[in-house]
Amino acid sequence: MSIILTDVLAAIAGYVRQNVTVNVSEVTHGHSSVLHPDESAEFTVTLTNAPGGIRLTGIVYDFEVDPPEAADLLAFGSALMPSRTGLDLSQHPLQEDEPVKRLIVRPAEATGYATLDPGQAGPVFEVCIRTRKAGDAAVSCRIYASIDLASVFPAGQQARTTNRTFTVQ
Repeated sequence: MSIILTDVLAAIAGYVRQNVTVNVSEVTHGHSSVLHPDESAEFTVTLTNAPGGIRLTGIVYDFEVDPPEAADLLAFGSALMPSRTGLDLSQHPLQEDEPVKRLIVRPAEATGYATLDPGQAGPVFEVCIRTRKAGDAAVSCRIYASIDLASVFPAGQQARTTNRTFTVQ
């Protein structure tokens, strides 16, 4: 069976969409879900990887508020949780609590947020917002990830072997 590289990329994206649950909590101010303009509020995100699945690495979190004028997302601004407004790594990381409309976070491996083993629920990821305007709004979280190749191609897996004889004289 032959495969094309784009098949692999599509399979990884499909795995993340179909086998990773992204749970976004209610947005609250303290213990209340009653929000007013110009308040700080927060929500949490928890990822769960399907049992018997593939280990994910390099997880990237992509947050947005809809409509964007309802609230700002507040950047993390730390070396362990670098935040940007786009996926381009050449962008400078945002400063702590910098208000943005789109927040991309690439957690460092040491945080525990960058990898997710099969059957594992990741740690609770807390995100802060600053409300701006009265009305209904929604927060969303998309994730992107790479796969751990050792999960796909485990060591010791039988491979095809071809032999060629030779003679030394």
